[in-house]
Amino acid sequence: MGVAVVVIVVVVVFVLFYSKLSELSSLCCQVMKLRQAKNELERKVQDQEEELDEQAGTIQQLEQVLVLCFALR
Repeated sequence: MGVAVVVIVVVVVFVLFYSKLSELSSLCCQVMKLRQAKNELERKVQDQEEELDEQAGTIQQLEQVLVLCFALR
């Protein structure tokens, strides 16, 4: 009877361990997906910041042309 109890305890511990291991694996996958999404969003933000800088430069050039046009009148 003692061996049967030990076997049952080992099986229960194994099942609990496997369950927690599966949860951990799932959490790791979620973390990895979130990191990938975060990196993608950071790249998009950087691209948009660069585009805004370019647009600000264009606006500044257009304002200078506009000032020159009014000055020449």
